[in-house]
Amino acid sequence: MKFQSLILIILSLSFTINAFGGKEEEIVEKYYEANGIQKLKEISTMLIKGYLNYMGVEVKFTTYYKNPEQIRNETQVEDQLYIGVFDGDSGWASQQGQTIDLPPQAKKNVTQFVDLLLGPLYKYNKDNTELKLVGREKLDNQDVFKLNFKQKEGGEEADLFISTKDYRLLQLIANSQETGEIKFAFKDIKNIEGIYLPHTIQINVQNIEQVINYDSIQLNVPVEDSIFAKP
Repeated sequence: MKFQSLILIILSLSFTINAFGGKEEEIVEKYYEANGIQKLKEISTMLIKGYLNYMGVEVKFTTYYKNPEQIRNETQVEDQLYIGVFDGDSGWASQQGQTIDLPPQAKKNVTQFVDLLLGPLYKYNKDNTELKLVGREKLDNQDVFKLNFKQKEGGEEADLFISTKDYRLLQLIANSQETGEIKFAFKDIKNIEGIYLPHTIQINVQNIEQVINYDSIQLNVPVEDSIFAKP
């Protein structure tokens, strides 16, 4: 009887460990379908305009995105215009008439407004990303899937919180060696030609909140290659 009881315990533990096995791919598939991610991958361009408040100063931005890797970000702070451009491999920046080459590690500073819109699952590939369903939780009275997301190259890791009802990404919590926990809350999600994108993103770092507001997101508008060329 003791032996049989031990087998039952082992089988029970095995079931518990594997209860979510394979569920991750199903969630990603439904997330793609519900949010029009495949349509998003097929767009040719995006023109994004918005603003954020940083330390009491309003920062306006205009971002040009040309699929797959060309991004130009223009940031206006009072009377100062900063331009940052990346084509996937290299980039440059311009401010007050001075132009410099950008190192690869500066790419995130240029692409951040587009990266946040596309979301962490936009480039998901099970060969280079580990995705684990941790379980189900409540977030602001909504049922959500909690998934742990880890890139095999680079080791970046985050927890994703996706609605069990409509498969919208509601929150992302990442950890940075420099700043610790960073929390992103995705709000005001709107339908743009069958693609669902957030128009407000709240960022909390060490209890300091910053809000990015996307005033306008236009798809498939004319964007000339010349704006990405270094002057």
